[in-house]
Amino acid sequence: ELYIIITSDLGLCGSYNSNIINLARTRVKENDKLILIGNKGISQANKLIKNKENILKSFAEVGNKFSYELASLIAGESFDLYKQSIISKINIIYTKFVNNVVQEAEIKTLFPLEIKTDHKSVHTEIEFEPSAEEVLKNAIPLYLSSLIYA
Repeated sequence: ELYIIITSDLGLCGSYNSNIINLARTRVKENDKLILIGNKGISQANKLIKNKENILKSFAEVGNKFSYELASLIAGESFDLYKQSIISKINIIYTKFVNNVVQEAEIKTLFPLEIKTDHKSVHTEIEFEPSAEEVLKNAIPLYLSSLIYA
């Protein structure tokens, strides 16, 4: 599995970083791959994983400069790893805003998508131009980029 871990570059933000690192400690296994965003996550990486080769990328001092282009780069590299069967899942660990005092650490699986089937739905065939495969090949990286950027 791949975990994209988003932390801050600086401290003094309450339990923001520690909640993320603690959640990552409970979920990340030794063979999992990591992409780290933020100085605090990078500095704590040795507590998460022993094999430094499993840290694929680190982005420090991103702060207010985090851009859609950077999210697209991360999404593209993540999806390439998935297509090569190096990883089986793309996960993101981040904090979800609850209120000014509380931010909860959360893990979300970005890919593969969990599709809930509704047995009452009507099945109709949809035509894609140029093809369904081509549309998916282009749509999945856009989907991943948007979720990482958000």
